Amino acid sequence: MTDRAKPSGGTLDGASDGDPKEILPYQAVRSLADEVVVRLAARFRPEQSTVKSRSELDVQRFTSTLLDGTLEECIDILTLELKSGVPIEAIYLHTLAGSARLMGQMWEDDTLSFLDMTVATGRIYSAMRALRLQSPALRREPLPDQHALLIAVPGETHTLGVTMAADILRSKSWQITLRTGLEHDDLIDSLADEQHAIIGVSAAQARSLGALTRLIVALRITQPFAKIFVAGKVVAEVDFLQDLLAVDGVLPPEQEPLELLDELRAIIRLETMQAEDAARRGEGEGEGV
Repeated sequence: MTDRAKPSGGTLDGASDGDPKEILPYQAVRSLADEVVVRLAARFRPEQSTVKSRSELDVQRFTSTLLDGTLEECIDILTLELKSGVPIEAIYLHTLAGSARLMGQMWEDDTLSFLDMTVATGRIYSAMRALRLQSPALRREPLPDQHALLIAVPGETHTLGVTMAADILRSKSWQITLRTGLEHDDLIDSLADEQHAIIGVSAAQARSLGALTRLIVALRITQPFAKIFVAGKVVAEVDFLQDLLAVDGVLPPEQEPLELLDELRAIIRLETMQAEDAARRGEGEGEGV
């Protein structure tokens, strides 16, 4: 890790008078730490609060793995906790959120470089995505084959692009649910009884980057099996956005949405077949015991 001078204009709440890209990694870890608590604390059973994961007992060690190790090593630590019976909520609240807070503090103390912060943030978002897919408490439900949810980042006023994309996809026989003009909590609450396979998030303005990171975290928690892509001008403005937030795809303004959605649909089909094969093998092994 290397010391750094913090980009000018950065503030504790993530606002910036300069280039929003300069503090985007910081916004991302702050969003993860805050949103995990908001989404999970209310349904975290009191008796689970005493469960200590190995990585939570040494959050600094897990953070060091995020910064200096590999993504595979990070996922291995979390997978071990799941296999040892630690609830996924405990890992989210104690380990991931704890590491995100620690990295945020290191950024504020000027002891974390932009590059280190960017790489580690990408790893923690990737680990969060992998963790949800490995949890035995979660089950993938069959979903419509050509259906997608398109949403505008809360606070966005330029929603013509996402509306036009919805119309284009509908003309190509896709079933599209469109949500625009909702505040963050209202948007997430509106999805409480829904499950979506593909979610497109539109962000047209650089000032929406903070709201975008918060929304991605909330969607990873509430829509664990969804393939999430980001569309809009921010994709062209932030070339490291996909790696940073570990989204499943990005859609620049000049690209038609149909090709990307078809690619994500093919990935979903492959993963579904693999999951079904694994389940059948597990049943066969159980019968042979």
